[in-house]
Amino acid sequence: MSIQPINLQATKPSVLPSVAPVATNTNKPADTQAPKKNLAPWKYALASFAVNGAGQFAQGRKDDAINHLSNMVLFSLVGIPACIPTPMNRATIITKVAFGILAALGVLGTKIHSAVDAYKGAKKLNEIA
Repeated sequence: MSIQPINLQATKPSVLPSVAPVATNTNKPADTQAPKKNLAPWKYALASFAVNGAGQFAQGRKDDAINHLSNMVLFSLVGIPACIPTPMNRATIITKVAFGILAALGVLGTKIHSAVDAYKGAKKLNEIA
């Protein structure tokens, strides 16, 4: 028994199912494709102020979102020495207050920076779209 080659050109074109070509854009990474139009920048700023990086994550900028969230966590960790119970004297009180103020200012600063960055990112995406 021998194997016979199949002639594909002999089949009718109407018998074969038609498949629409899929349009893909390989120039852009998957997380930055198809930016949303008419983003309300203040919503993304508010989301990023509430949870650092939430506005960036919603815009598809996942690396920036992780960066903003990790900065807030690191500044929060600075405040841990202010919470550790120790015998109180003048030096420890000053140290605890200093760590508490540093942590509070750091967290507030990262929240403001994250909100401003989300606002600017939404405005930039609106200009592109």
